[in-house]
Formats: sequence, C-alpha cells, structure tokens
Amino acid sequence: MIDISGGFQTSPTEVITFLVIVGTITISLIVTQILNRREMAKRAKRRASARSAPVLRSRSVRTQPILPPKNQSVLDRLAWFLKNPNRITIVMQDPEKLVHLARKGLQEGVVQEKEVRDLFRYLRMDPEPLFSRSLLTSTISPGSEVSVSTVDLSVATGVFVSNRQEGLLLRIDRGGNRFRTGTPLEIVCYSADGMHQFHSTLLRKKGKHLLVSHSRHVRHAQRRRHRRHEIEIPIRLGFPGFRSAPLETVSLDMSIGGAAVRNPKKRLVLGALVECTLDMGSAPPLVLTGTVVRLSRRKTRAHISFSAMNDKTRHRLFRRLIQGR
Repeated sequence: MIDISGGFQTSPTEVITFLVIVGTITISLIVTQILNRREMAKRAKRRASARSAPVLRSRSVRTQPILPPKNQSVLDRLAWFLKNPNRITIVMQDPEKLVHLARKGLQEGVVQEKEVRDLFRYLRMDPEPLFSRSLLTSTISPGSEVSVSTVDLSVATGVFVSNRQEGLLLRIDRGGNRFRTGTPLEIVCYSADGMHQFHSTLLRKKGKHLLVSHSRHVRHAQRRRHRRHEIEIPIRLGFPGFRSAPLETVSLDMSIGGAAVRNPKKRLVLGALVECTLDMGSAPPLVLTGTVVRLSRRKTRAHISFSAMNDKTRHRLFRRLIQGR
C-alpha cells in the first residue's frame, strides 16, 4: 500500500510553474475585459452616429440658406444640369456658375424668366447678365427663319443674318414695305434650336436689310423645327364642300406643320380635307386648312397636315405655339 500520511511533496520548480500559469490566465482575462469594453464603446458611437445620419444617403441634406418653396423649385430644376445635383448648394456660393445654369435653364425652357428673376432677387443677385444680347447670340444662329410683325400685324419674313454691336441684322425676303424707322416690332425666330420671341424697334432699313435693336427679354420655347409638342387648343373642324355641321375637338399636340387631334365620334377619315378653326383666346380665331394624313389604330386620334399658309397666318400660329397652353 502507498503511504500518504506524509502529504504531497512538491518541488520549488513546480510551485513557480503553477504561479506563472495562474498569473498568465489572470492577466489574459483582465486584458480581454479591457478590449471588450473598448469595442463596445466604439459600437455605441457608431450606432449613435448612424441614428443621426439620413436613411437614404443619396438624398442631399439641404443646408442654409433655406429658400421659399417657389424659389427652391427653380433651384431644384436648375440642379438637373449638374452631374451631381447634390452640389447645387455649393453652386449657390458661385454666382458665375449659377448664372450659367440659369442661362441654360432659360434656353432649354426648364425655367421661366420671371421665376429666375424672383430667385436672383431673393439671393440679392443681379439678373440682368442673363438677359443681355449674349443670350440671343448663343441661341439664334445665322440663317434662322424670322417672322417680323408690327402692332397691326403687318408681317414680313426673312432670315437672321448677324449680331452686331449696334443691333441685329435681318434680311427680309417678303413684306416689310410699311416698316419705318422707330416702328415697334415683334420678332419670332424659328431655328433648329427652337422658337424665340422678343420685342424690338426698327433702327435702320436699307434695301432688304433691317437693323433692329437688341432685346434683353428673349422668350425661348424648346420646340424644334416641325417637332410637335403637347398643347391643348380648342378646334372646330369644318368640311369644305359639305353641308355637315362642324365638329368640336381639341388638339393633343401641334407644330407649324400640323397637329394631332381627338377624332370626334370617329368621324374623320383618311384623306379628308378639313378646315381647322383654332381658338385664339381674346384674339380672332385662326383658320387653317389641312388634310387628315394618318389615324391611330383605334381611330380615336387623327393627324392633320396643314396646307401652305400666308405670312400673317404663319406668324399668328408662331405666336400661339410659343405662348403654350
């Protein structure tokens, strides 16, 4: 039998080894606790910052200045021209960049002149650089078709020749015999870039050339040549040579070359000659002749091609289209 009455005998080396192991374990536990507390503190900070950040990180958080709703709407539309729309608040601190965006917005028809003036007035900026002749130069190219009219609708047609220091030079091909120096004029330009309307004054007339004053108020509509745009105009359709009653309808889209209209009771047929009487508001109605050149599949829409029109009628249609709805 083993005698254990004398107890366990341990050497000093074994005691030291045991103490080292216990110390190592204790230190490891303490270090682990410290590291865990630091990690928990970091996570708490991240959660706190995540709660204050926007849920949709792609949406911009607007900073000062806070604009009235109408002005903010104009600014948001101008932001479409930026690669990063969120940078619009930075652009507000750069007047030259904002003028550039506003000029582009006016040219593209995204904003109106009155809206831009109100925005610039609120921002205490001068809007006049937007409406200098440089806007006209950049949007109307030489060779563009022009229609010139007096107050009594004496109309002349021709082309835009050049922009000079003293005014705009136009060449008149038809009409203009009654124009005199100092006559107020309404000018509509129609080019591949769109339609432009402004009021001017005849400065000088020499042969077929007219020199008219620059205008700071150029109205632009993004309607490319013979490209139809949505516009609702009440129209009465008559049928020359027939005794049938006129039909009431409304345009769906229209251009100088033609219009798409609702086909009332599906009465319009392909090839029909029609007389279109357009509602011009307070002005006398505008009468155009045309031919039905296409019908939709269900015959609910008819496409009418306008016949040739005289200068006065063409100018009135120009003006009606640029006024929009």
